[in-house]
Amino acid sequence: MIIIQIILLIHWTYNNNGIDKTLKTLDNVGLYKLDSCSHGNENILILIFGIDFILLGLSVILSYRGRFIPDEFNESKKILYTSILSIFLVILCFISINYNTIYVHIITLPVIVVILLVSNITFIMPKIINIYSIPQINKKVSVEIKNKERSLFSSSSLE
Repeated sequence: MIIIQIILLIHWTYNNNGIDKTLKTLDNVGLYKLDSCSHGNENILILIFGIDFILLGLSVILSYRGRFIPDEFNESKKILYTSILSIFLVILCFISINYNTIYVHIITLPVIVVILLVSNITFIMPKIINIYSIPQINKKVSVEIKNKERSLFSSSSLE
């Protein structure tokens, strides 16, 4: 799917002029050329967002199906939460691109920033804290092998 998106973006890049030139008329002046930024091919943009929605929907479905995996390997709740947040972010980006007004940007930008901060603090920050704040502690390890009635072997060491 990513390859399809890359191909679409390459096609969009080479077939887009970058600047749209339109002829406008003004009263008492006549025709003039207006240069504006091109929004490109909206069909390709809708296709790219559609692919994102399909992949995020699949990730929600797979995280729901993986909820019964043993706890040591179970990340399905985190995947489900991040997938739902990502769907919401893609919807906000799609709205922001299609309704290109300042009011939409004023509303969507802070919401996107807050969602990204919350998801990073919730899912990434604990792992970073675990990585950088593990104290170096010598642990005492004790191994004892027992028979039914008496101890056969006992060992104690520092690691």
